[in-house]
Amino acid sequence: MKLNHKFSFHVPNVAYVDGAFISVPYDKFEKILGSKLLSIGIDGWHIIPATGYYKGRSYPQDILTIFCSYEQQTEVIKAFRTTVTEMHEVMMQESYAYEHDGVLSIMEIE
Repeated sequence: MKLNHKFSFHVPNVAYVDGAFISVPYDKFEKILGSKLLSIGIDGWHIIPATGYYKGRSYPQDILTIFCSYEQQTEVIKAFRTTVTEMHEVMMQESYAYEHDGVLSIMEIE
């Protein structure tokens, strides 16, 4: 088996609201995304704590990385987008980012 497509999802641990950082339920976000990944046959990933930088601010985030087959790519993107939509009210992010095979995609919720 070859899993030759890589996704890295940027999961902020905080939101920037009214000039200050506040905690968000990023662990719940990761659990929901993980459940969706399991449902499409992806049963392994890793999470690395990282520091993100955006608009001159640094903040803690997790990078959740998976590898998948060609056939799973569309479902992986759908799982992330659905999780973002479901969790947007509590995550309170200006945008959401993921890397796919070396290309960064940024998603905004209106």
